Amino acid sequence: MGITEGESDVGKLLSEHHELLEHICSVRDWVGGVTELGMPRFGELGSRLIPLREELALHFAEEESGRYSEEAPFDTREKMVELREQHQEILHQLDLLIGSLRAKEPEFRSWQAAVERVESLIADICHHERQETTVIQSAVGRGPRTSAE
Repeated sequence: MGITEGESDVGKLLSEHHELLEHICSVRDWVGGVTELGMPRFGELGSRLIPLREELALHFAEEESGRYSEEAPFDTREKMVELREQHQEILHQLDLLIGSLRAKEPEFRSWQAAVERVESLIADICHHERQETTVIQSAVGRGPRTSAE
């Protein structure tokens, strides 16, 4: 099913993007609460990133199936391929971060340093997802949807 024929599939994919952003917001909310309490929880933060990583991996696999780009215009397909190439690097960076946070001795000099690293990676993920959303919407002729960021 091509991108022009499968608008319900595209709608599902855009909904997944929205759900990812909601998951990210919940991680950010938790980090904010822990930071306010002044009680760093490195390991727990790493554990809270695991479901996000799993959700991202499934989401990326769905995008990589190719069914959203089969009949897309060439420039859109080219951009989709470029974005797909970022998937493994994002997952790898998330794996490294989770490992660092869950290490017996956290590899960060402070809670703030860990939070900054998490926020940096989250910003990269959000930027990636916004780009994908824009490309997918332009391929099916929809205007940009506002995000929950």
